[in-house]
Amino acid sequence: MALNLPDPTTLEQTIKLLKADPTGDTFVRVKQATTGDNAQRSLLWAKTSLEWDDKAQGRVRQYNEISQAQIMAEEVWLTLLECNIGDEDGKPVFPNIDIRARRPKDNFLTAWNSLPFEWAQEIHEAVLEANPQWNPRANVDVGEA
Repeated sequence: MALNLPDPTTLEQTIKLLKADPTGDTFVRVKQATTGDNAQRSLLWAKTSLEWDDKAQGRVRQYNEISQAQIMAEEVWLTLLECNIGDEDGKPVFPNIDIRARRPKDNFLTAWNSLPFEWAQEIHEAVLEANPQWNPRANVDVGEA
């Protein structure tokens, strides 16, 4: 029998943000990245410059124009489906966040950049839990080539 794409909801995880909120009331729902998400993420490294002079390894340089903060935001942007963190008035910080709704990235970044760093870091950890292929500390078996 041929393969069928899985129901997207089977590729989602709801993860409580217990470091930020030990009560367990605060959560995120994240999805496993698709091939398209991985391709979008890989664009972060598309701006690479090389300098080469060699003659026995003289002036060989490689530059990447990417920061860890940009990687975190992109990975969360690509996979975050729901988050119940509210602003100071209790309104959702990430309204209509479902990635399938293709919300504007600028709106996401405004909300993302307003979070305390520890909260953002814990959300990113949840994303890496659902997507261990992105976690440089994870020992991921990606199969044989």
